[in-house]
Amino acid sequence: MKWNVTVVFFFTTFTLSLAGHSQKTQSTDYYKAIRNADVSKCWYNDEDQPQNDSSMAAIPEPLGFIGENYQRFYIHFISVKKNKAKPYQYKVTGKTRVKGNVCRFTGMINIVKAELFKEKVDGKYTRGILESEILFYEDSLHPETGVIKGKLTSKFYLDENNQAWYDDLEVGADGFSNNQCEAVWTSYKTQKSKKCNWGDYRIPQSKALDSGDGEFAVDKKYDLFGWKNYRIAWTADPWKNGTGQARDSEKRHWWE
Repeated sequence: MKWNVTVVFFFTTFTLSLAGHSQKTQSTDYYKAIRNADVSKCWYNDEDQPQNDSSMAAIPEPLGFIGENYQRFYIHFISVKKNKAKPYQYKVTGKTRVKGNVCRFTGMINIVKAELFKEKVDGKYTRGILESEILFYEDSLHPETGVIKGKLTSKFYLDENNQAWYDDLEVGADGFSNNQCEAVWTSYKTQKSKKCNWGDYRIPQSKALDSGDGEFAVDKKYDLFGWKNYRIAWTADPWKNGTGQARDSEKRHWWE
């Protein structure tokens, strides 16, 4: 299968939301320097994410959709490791899920752009943004599988030791999101393609699906496309019967 995709990235200015206010922040190029860093913790980090007043315990499981009906799409990274021979490339293994179809995949994340913002947070954290190309191959021996190709936008920060971490400094703020992926899934069998997007806390290009204001929320009309359990778990009355069971199901490690 041959892919010819040209992706154009514009990095003139970036808009960050700080303490609920948007402001333009000057940035500097970080692409050359990042070849010597390991930024794998921006995409996969089980337990050692630094803790601060607003941080989370670990990177969340992404929310995703595939196709015109916004069918729920799950993706989990099992490992992300830097390719020592290619400093801008990271090898990825993981699993995807659509309905009851769980499939293993392998692939890569290739960093194509990196920027650092000049203004520090709390006087010690330097924030930045990565633009990457992703290419994931699902197991071709598994039914209804294909190739996922797209672009991934990730926010990170550097600590006092210049270690890169997933940027969760504003995880509680309205509209928070990270690791926004816009991709296309193409079937091995039919060569037909579908939009396949995902992200942490929000999903890019999901206005029809996402009816939430400050946080992701799904309308009842998408229950038939895999979103019923999520809606009951996180957007329904927390005291309603079945909510606890739905939340337990959402937390289940379906990839194990």
